[in-house]
Amino acid sequence: KALIVRPTGGRMSTLLATERQALKEALQAGALTAGFASEGWTLSRIQTLIAQRWHHAYSLVHVRRLVLALGFSRQVPAVKDYHQDPD
Repeated sequence: KALIVRPTGGRMSTLLATERQALKEALQAGALTAGFASEGWTLSRIQTLIAQRWHHAYSLVHVRRLVLALGFSRQVPAVKDYHQDPD
């Protein structure tokens, strides 16, 4: 019995469907709206948001899986050369 692999790969998420929807709306509204100092979401910020609003403690790996399941993808900010002449 000890060698049986769990089909889910871990414990199920404890966020309810309504909480997931609220999380999705919060992510769409932006980090500034959620009370962070600057725009842009990181997994750590999302982890903090979940802990503050719904009192669930998730690992960063689980937060990533949750965000992907909500339909979001990893975004990389465009790198700009600030020394470049705008003209």
